[in-house]
Amino acid sequence: MSASPDCPVVLDAVPLNRGRLALAASVGFRVPAGRFVELQGANGAGKSTLLRVLAGVQPLTGGHMAVVGSVAFFAAPFGLRRELPVVEQLRLSVSVYGIELGLADCKPLLADVGLAHNALELTSRLSQGHRARLGL
Repeated sequence: MSASPDCPVVLDAVPLNRGRLALAASVGFRVPAGRFVELQGANGAGKSTLLRVLAGVQPLTGGHMAVVGSVAFFAAPFGLRRELPVVEQLRLSVSVYGIELGLADCKPLLADVGLAHNALELTSRLSQGHRARLGL
């Protein structure tokens, strides 16, 4: 299976991983020339990972991919400290406004943006969508 001017993007059985976390075992599709593709899915589903693979920013770990031309990918910076756990990032972010949060104060705030279950996870392990939520 190869890409051509008539079908410039081809993926077949491409696994998507973020670190050791498997996001999708096998992704495959073709994009005919002149067509647009819309990626939809929950935060952490692998949309940004797929775009990084297509752009060549993240290495292909299996399957087959062929692209005629190039794919540009611009990651949004959120100003987060990747080495901090989510709850500590939240505490740091609000402290610049003179707000001091205890751990108990953080739980409902993280729940409001769907990150309560990620409170102790390192910010670097979050999907781009979850980092965007934390950045809000």
